[in-house]
Amino acid sequence: MVANVPMRQAVEMGARSLIVLDCFFPGQLPGSTDTLADILLYTALVTMRSQAVAEATLVAETMPVVYLPGPAPKLVSPLDFTHTTDLIAEAYISARRFLEDVRIIGPGLYHQLPPGAGALA
Repeated sequence: MVANVPMRQAVEMGARSLIVLDCFFPGQLPGSTDTLADILLYTALVTMRSQAVAEATLVAETMPVVYLPGPAPKLVSPLDFTHTTDLIAEAYISARRFLEDVRIIGPGLYHQLPPGAGALA
């Protein structure tokens, strides 16, 4: 499996902390699974997220890992660049809100918990 978010590779290159910008809507899941496209998107997001979170958890044992939240998922073609400005703006807002509250106090995984799961970790 190819690393969607190559954290171990960054550590091997000498990183002492990581800020992760995962472009696959971290911390967000599609609002519905009514269509085949929704189900496929959901499955892909869960699979990619699982790999990245497992790696982040391991790396975070020895250094701070800040995993930025992304915007809410949208069903858009990766070849359709008409949504780029909106996606960038939404990602900026999500990341900024998170970074205003996060406090780095040492090694660990700093990320936004799913809605209803409590405060930031």
